Amino acid sequence: MKLVWSLLGPAIAAVAVNAQATGSASALQHDPSIFKVGSTYYVAGSHNGLRYLKSTDLQNWTPAATPFGGTGVPDWVATRTKAESLWAPEIHKFGNMFYLFYCGSTFGSRNSVIGFATSPALEGSAMKWTDQGEVISTVASSSYNAIDPYVFWDPATQAPWLFFGSWGQGIKGRKLNPTTLKLAADDTTLYQIASNPKSNPANAIEAPTIAYNNKFYYLFVSLDKCCAGADSTYKIAAARATKITGPYLAPDGSLAGSKFGGWHFVDFGDSERIGPGGQSVQFIDGGWKMVNHYYPKSTGGGPARFQVRNLCFPNDWPTVC
Repeated sequence: MKLVWSLLGPAIAAVAVNAQATGSASALQHDPSIFKVGSTYYVAGSHNGLRYLKSTDLQNWTPAATPFGGTGVPDWVATRTKAESLWAPEIHKFGNMFYLFYCGSTFGSRNSVIGFATSPALEGSAMKWTDQGEVISTVASSSYNAIDPYVFWDPATQAPWLFFGSWGQGIKGRKLNPTTLKLAADDTTLYQIASNPKSNPANAIEAPTIAYNNKFYYLFVSLDKCCAGADSTYKIAAARATKITGPYLAPDGSLAGSKFGGWHFVDFGDSERIGPGGQSVQFIDGGWKMVNHYYPKSTGGGPARFQVRNLCFPNDWPTVC
């Protein structure tokens, strides 16, 4: 779950950023996503509900706004899913309107929905998020899960696509109607984008992000166990394709996730950062930036914090730089 601002751009070797966020907001954010308006950066995510923080230097963050009152849930989402808060916000701007995509679910459930809301402003008295209803949903008997939405415009066709999921049964893709941003009628295929059948827990893959750089579509995902503090085994991985629907391949040419280790790994964590994941990758300030959460080892895996780092694409594969 992610917040999208810039979709396309050339690869550059940017100055390295390792922004361990500080400030009055305490940098607590889960499933973060980043975008920029004017000179202000925003990071949205889930921390006791939806919220976004703001900064002018990528270091010091303060609260900006809490859509739906932070822990608010549209009535139809609460009825369908029993969700007590919304997850994984992603924001676009079209014309003079902001669009916020979200998912509603409860931990471990497949009674899940993806919807969106619109507002003319992100902050202040003009901010008013109006819910626009469902994009896609799943039920308990579904083989996949409607969580972690990510919307991307295909540069080849200018058509919008929704990528999501899914924990079980992999990452899915559906074409959207460019006017309504609901499911398209001209292509109703539910595309299987990637899987992770040999992971532990089994099929643990979620949080898709798509980026287009130098003729390749890049799929970024979070693999393995999330949301378990010091016991998290999340890691960030990537694969690439020459079409938006794939096939997405690992560096050795194998289908992404078709074998153990069959990915290009971007971040395993380190001695201080446990379980990095929930990433978003965006083209901002003339270069690629990745934001993700992690659990600090120094606090015993306490509340998830986020960081913003630059990405480069040497040999057409992403790496933190």
